[in-house]
Amino acid sequence: MVTSYRQFINEIYEEHVEEASFLYEQRLALMLDADLSWFSFFSEEQTLDAHLDGLIIGAERALSISQQIALEGDVGAIYTLLSLWCLRNNRNKFLSELDNFDLEDVEVQQAIQLALLHRMPVDWCGELLQKVLDQQPVLLLLFIPVLIKHQQMPANLAFKQLYNSIVTNEQADVSPCIQGIYYYSDLDTDALLTHFILNGSKKEKSAAVLVLLRLGRKSVVEQTLAKVKQKNAPLLSFALGAPATFFSNLIETNTASNWNENNIKCLAISGLADHIPELIKLLKDESVANFAAKALFMITGTRLIDNVFQEESWDKADLFDEEIEEFEQGKMPQRTDGRAFGETIEQISLSLETWLDWWKQNHTQYISGTRYRLGVPISPVALVKTLSFEFVDNEIRELTYQELTIRYNAKHFFSTEELIQAQQKSILALYQWATTVENNFTPGQFYLSGNIQ
Repeated sequence: MVTSYRQFINEIYEEHVEEASFLYEQRLALMLDADLSWFSFFSEEQTLDAHLDGLIIGAERALSISQQIALEGDVGAIYTLLSLWCLRNNRNKFLSELDNFDLEDVEVQQAIQLALLHRMPVDWCGELLQKVLDQQPVLLLLFIPVLIKHQQMPANLAFKQLYNSIVTNEQADVSPCIQGIYYYSDLDTDALLTHFILNGSKKEKSAAVLVLLRLGRKSVVEQTLAKVKQKNAPLLSFALGAPATFFSNLIETNTASNWNENNIKCLAISGLADHIPELIKLLKDESVANFAAKALFMITGTRLIDNVFQEESWDKADLFDEEIEEFEQGKMPQRTDGRAFGETIEQISLSLETWLDWWKQNHTQYISGTRYRLGVPISPVALVKTLSFEFVDNEIRELTYQELTIRYNAKHFFSTEELIQAQQKSILALYQWATTVENNFTPGQFYLSGNIQ
């Protein structure tokens, strides 16, 4: 029971923090769901903003309550507190209090990076960066994504010294550092990047390949990948700048039993009309049929839909005592009429016959040797339109943006981790750029660094 007006107000602010924390974590989960539209959680972002507004109105008392909850380790509350510091322009508070959090925790790092990316004022960049470097260079890793966003990577940064201080920390996620290498192309960074391709984690390998491709150093990538076992090679990242021969070799070296999710996504990225029959054949294999169907959609833009019943999944902890025994024997709870719980959803058709019939009717629309994305020859404008298309998941959208930078030298910032309104602004800026350069490229051809391959 509330005993005072002060306690009543405090509980309102606590609820704002708890709700904002929940919405932050829900957003992360929704972003990973490939079946959801990329802007389907826009309302959740607006609601989160409303809770932040409520805390800003609460001034110092609300900020103090937010900090108390964040210091307990709730990553959503940490994101909320840091967002408030950004929105209130509390730069000094932000820097002085940062060490109070577990900066070796990957989830804490993510919360800090996203708060900065979403809400940090651009005028923090210069002074903030200098203070960070003076205090602890490793902290710069938390700021690199937002510095890239604001195009504020410092020109005088002693990058190799920074790198040496970072790699000694085994807990550090150095992938932001790898992304930052692109902005120091005048340095001899090939050795650093090839090191990560050979010895880094999956995420680090991919980041290093992408940077080298953006720098136009495809030959360095090819020579380095030749030393990496195929199962460990970041082929999907390389596909974003690869020539036609890479994809034809991929088909020749893969038997029906060797195809996997990443190899099939490579074919989707290639967009070559010649690969459509191969992808239709892969529908016969249940283990990869879903990936093949999505690749067909990415190339053709055709959504052949089946209505599929999706049975509800159950957790033992959610069942009544009388249901547990049957559950342990493999029998799921049922409705009173004996039907399973669940819902009918739309799914891209996995039917071989359906796609064969479609190909028979439409194959004349596709030209051999031409790359397609969502049914039109690939070009800067076609790729930018892919970023805004409702049924394209975040992974493909991120890869599409990287392809714009690697093949066509796009410079505008875009990230699927950004808030949706910010993504829409980035897409508009990219579209305006793409329309100005569209006539410089032959649609459907392979390019690297703006030059035809």
